[in-house]
Amino acid sequence: MPADDGQGRMRWRDGACFISQQFILRAPALEPEWVLQRLDANLMASTRAAGCGLLRWRGGDLMLGPLRILSLGALEQRRCNGFAAARRVVLGGLAAHPGGKLNYALRPQGAELLLMAGLSGFRPRLPRWLFAVTQARLHRAAVRRAVRQLAGEI
Repeated sequence: MPADDGQGRMRWRDGACFISQQFILRAPALEPEWVLQRLDANLMASTRAAGCGLLRWRGGDLMLGPLRILSLGALEQRRCNGFAAARRVVLGGLAAHPGGKLNYALRPQGAELLLMAGLSGFRPRLPRWLFAVTQARLHRAAVRRAVRQLAGEI
């Protein structure tokens, strides 16, 4: 069940894009690190599926044949002030300049989990208007798909 309808919010600052989406999941007590690892794995699978069989992940690199579309660093997890958080640094690729992060955060709220996912400081190579109608929409849809899959797993 989305907390913000799953569409998310997008804003720009100094040429960098910030997208945030929030979801509320009904869930038993689960290890937050496991939930974030599953969300990340589901997002990778969702991204691959959105490519109609043409995209594949090789480690942290999203590949289209021999072309590196996006390169992400390893998943880094931490806990802070009641939140579990994870992130992947954007290393570059044809779709993005180096810099920025793919972020996840999770906070238990009784029998529910508040789950947040987003991009921060992402610098696409596409012009802003084209990014907004292509990559940004695909990103938000892939996150929604990954969260729905996660909800089915817990």
